[in-house]
Amino acid sequence: MHPYDRSRGISFGDTIFQTIGLTGIQVANAKQDRLRNNMAIDASTRIKVAPVGGTGMEKPERIGRAATVFLEDVEDQASLIDSLLRGDTWAVEFLGSLQDESDYRDERYKGPRRGGRGRPPRPQGGYRR
Repeated sequence: MHPYDRSRGISFGDTIFQTIGLTGIQVANAKQDRLRNNMAIDASTRIKVAPVGGTGMEKPERIGRAATVFLEDVEDQASLIDSLLRGDTWAVEFLGSLQDESDYRDERYKGPRRGGRGRPPRPQGGYRR
């Protein structure tokens, strides 16, 4: 389970840092927003456990949007555990389209550059000198 996934109630959150015996943390989940995934990446790096990716199953369009890449073939449970213990994993996320990424980027930059940032709009007749 993703440590910052609160969709099912209480999650690990930052208590993940005090949890003992973990070999991996889900850091890429198609259901989570980028901020929560980045927080999970930070946690896995700090506590030195393997990062893994997984797909949220709530919506069919999310299936296959996140996965775990292993350095070597995983043929059975023992080789899976060995890979996790060695940290030979990479969590990956796949965009549904290039538009998905630009929608995320555009959302942050919506609206005029006001509120103390940038120059106020010119008066209709321009500036008089």
